[in-house]
Amino acid sequence: SVVTPVAPIIVEFNAEPNSISEGETSTITWEVSGTTPIAVSISNIGTNLAISDSVEISPTLTTTYQLTATNTVDTATQLITITVNPGNNSCNNPDDVTSQDELDELASCTEITGDLIIRDSTDIFDLSVLDGLQRITEDLVISDNEELTSPLGLDSLEEVGGDLEITGNSVLDSYNGMEVLEEVTGDVILDENDVSDLTHLNSLQTIGGVLEIENNDLLETISGFQKLDSVGGLILNSAVIRSITGFNVLRAINGELDISNLGLLDSLVWLGSVTTVDGDITIFNNDT
Repeated sequence: SVVTPVAPIIVEFNAEPNSISEGETSTITWEVSGTTPIAVSISNIGTNLAISDSVEISPTLTTTYQLTATNTVDTATQLITITVNPGNNSCNNPDDVTSQDELDELASCTEITGDLIIRDSTDIFDLSVLDGLQRITEDLVISDNEELTSPLGLDSLEEVGGDLEITGNSVLDSYNGMEVLEEVTGDVILDENDVSDLTHLNSLQTIGGVLEIENNDLLETISGFQKLDSVGGLILNSAVIRSITGFNVLRAINGELDISNLGLLDSLVWLGSVTTVDGDITIFNNDT
């Protein structure tokens, strides 16, 4: 009997995993059937390959691989792509940052182990060189910077393992750039800035320590913190605050609640979702 040749069939061609970080490996596996001999090649890997095999690779860039299988009947091809994400570049215990040149030295950091303290600068306007920074294991302090108008550049920052302190920045008028920050393990202190809007902090879900908002002369409305579920304490002290429409899902205040000297505040209905206060409650010298 006459055997009719069969064109190549790509039974399997995959990469596991198909998304890696720099320095990690992925395994490409393939299997081809059909009438032999079959010439098998994979771009960026090699030629004259076995019809069934696997290989472990570690690409440094996102790469597409094409498997080509050819016999006397036809050719079959298939593509797969392995995505390579930037590696974790951890910077350990940097010195206090007081100038743009010192800030530029942290441009490649994706994680800072220790504190990041940016203070007393006269030439830092924004934090754009930190646009890859995802995590700080301890405190983030941004204080007394004469020309800093916003923390724009912290667009990838998701977690602060200690305190977040933004204080005394005389021209800082926005928290634009902190939209993906979800968790602060310690206190959040927002004092003596020219910010009038807190909506850029809407992704914050958990504050382990106290949330303190004091002496912000332009902050008339608190409308942020729409996802904040719990805080270790809440202190609000600013005579110009007229209304609070944020904290829509705030459930637990695991410490003190201090609302003082809010001379223009007209309501406390924003506390309606709070079910637990585990510390002293002080509501003093308000016009509510």
